[in-house]
Amino acid sequence: MKRPTPSPHHISVPRTARYFTIGEIHPDVTELWFVLHGYGQTALEFVQPFRAHHRADRLIVSPEALSRFYRRNRDREIGASWMTSEDRKVEIRDYVNYLNRLYEELVKQGISKNASVIVLGFSQGAATASRWLASGTLPATKLILWGGQPAFELCNENFQTSVPALLTTLVTGTSDKYMPPDRAREVASLISMDDRPVEALIYDGPHEINPAMLTQLMGDKVVDAAS
Repeated sequence: MKRPTPSPHHISVPRTARYFTIGEIHPDVTELWFVLHGYGQTALEFVQPFRAHHRADRLIVSPEALSRFYRRNRDREIGASWMTSEDRKVEIRDYVNYLNRLYEELVKQGISKNASVIVLGFSQGAATASRWLASGTLPATKLILWGGQPAFELCNENFQTSVPALLTTLVTGTSDKYMPPDRAREVASLISMDDRPVEALIYDGPHEINPAMLTQLMGDKVVDAAS
């Protein structure tokens, strides 16, 4: 007798997601930054360099991916991942719904819909950010892809039609092994449009958030993060 093949099924269940903020939630916020961490990081770990860029009219939001794991078992060191290749369409749908819900919650708490929305995705968070914007529900002003590139299905000449940010910037380091400068320039050229060019910004350093480049992108003078 032939054994039956297992049939896949899905059920939606409530989840509790965690996010961190720098700044106060109030109607006078004019800049709303979503900063999406990379693979194996936590939201709290990733948001640390952004502490130096606190301003009264700016809210920085660091969402944490829904899947946590021990990245070093012996040390019980925890990281998170936005998705894997297993059941990928469902995982993408889940994190897009989560991020949309987070934006809606911030608006309910007092953030104006007129605030400029800037999305920065680092490494794995770059693909996550591009898919989020491609869902068409977030009114993003700027998209910054740092040490990563758009999700593969969006990384083509139709990118800016699919991902409606007014300005897209790619950022990488000279020694970034995951997103070499030549690849960043290639992607920037591929996804550019005549009236909306995409710039590749290169800094001297590895696959990490570079403080000087972050200051340039945020248009700030550096404030001591310990103060």
